[in-house]
Amino acid sequence: MIHTQAIVLHTQPYKEHDMLVSLYTKDFGKRTILARGTRKPLSKLAPFLHASGLLRCGFVEGRTFPVLVDADMLFACPIGAKAQALFLKTNALCYEAEQDTRLWNLLIEALTEENRTDISEEQYEGWLARLYRETYEPVI
Repeated sequence: MIHTQAIVLHTQPYKEHDMLVSLYTKDFGKRTILARGTRKPLSKLAPFLHASGLLRCGFVEGRTFPVLVDADMLFACPIGAKAQALFLKTNALCYEAEQDTRLWNLLIEALTEENRTDISEEQYEGWLARLYRETYEPVI
């Protein structure tokens, strides 16, 4: 089993009771993970995937997707629409399993800044500029 820290970028229904969860992990970059049974009312993992914050999660490699087996909230905070939009843009721009420390630090900053105050439009535009720069510029 692989354990790492992660931020939930996006969730989507998959089959009857499962979800596909896009996570940005500290050690592996963006990973799309199958969360089995998380759409059931009594799921133990679902609250961690619908809340915003920093997770410690464990997963094992499955046939088509890695499978989530463990999740624990390390730092929970409500996020606003701007941070959520940043997470969705990150999900759309990043390739699977490409780890980038600069991008991880940007997402952590967005998560913690949003918790403190309402962020300004200028700060949001700065995050987007950094996101585009860090996903398109190669590290030399």
